[in-house]
Amino acid sequence: MISLVLNALIGFIVLILQSSSLRGIAIGGILPDLLLLLTVSAAMVQGERRGSLIGFVLGLLEDLLFFRVLGFYALIYMLIGFSVGYLSRNLSRSLLLLPVSFTAASSFAAGLVQFIFLRFLKGDTRFAYYLFHLILPEVIYTLLLGVLLLPLLIKLNEFTDHVDEVNAQKRRMSRRIRS
Repeated sequence: MISLVLNALIGFIVLILQSSSLRGIAIGGILPDLLLLLTVSAAMVQGERRGSLIGFVLGLLEDLLFFRVLGFYALIYMLIGFSVGYLSRNLSRSLLLLPVSFTAASSFAAGLVQFIFLRFLKGDTRFAYYLFHLILPEVIYTLLLGVLLLPLLIKLNEFTDHVDEVNAQKRRMSRRIRS
């Protein structure tokens, strides 16, 4: 529970910063997807169930603050959280290559889904333009920042996951004692 609350709090702070002071680090109007980094790191450490829940909460925060369609980003981040959590189940998090690979794939997939549902279905068929001017620059920018932030976010999620597990053990012990 602590991991969910902490990730939601960090996500809310990131969203507020992204809408105000982080605009100064935009390159060509492109900002890194920091919520995606939070979702990927949480999913890698805590698995698909918790990753999808954290992704859903972070996406819902983004929907509530910036988007007109409630649930769009919640669904995207939830699917990313589930996929990364499921695929990283038996893989080592010690190498930076794995979280960076998941971040690249997730960022590209999110950009592709955004293009399809926000542009293509409205009749905008300029895929090459969006690919080279929006999707790939955001993937690269998110990756560059991810190389710096992912180790920290993974350690933070490992710590909160440990705290959650200790609290769950205490609750189980307390129930056994009462029984």
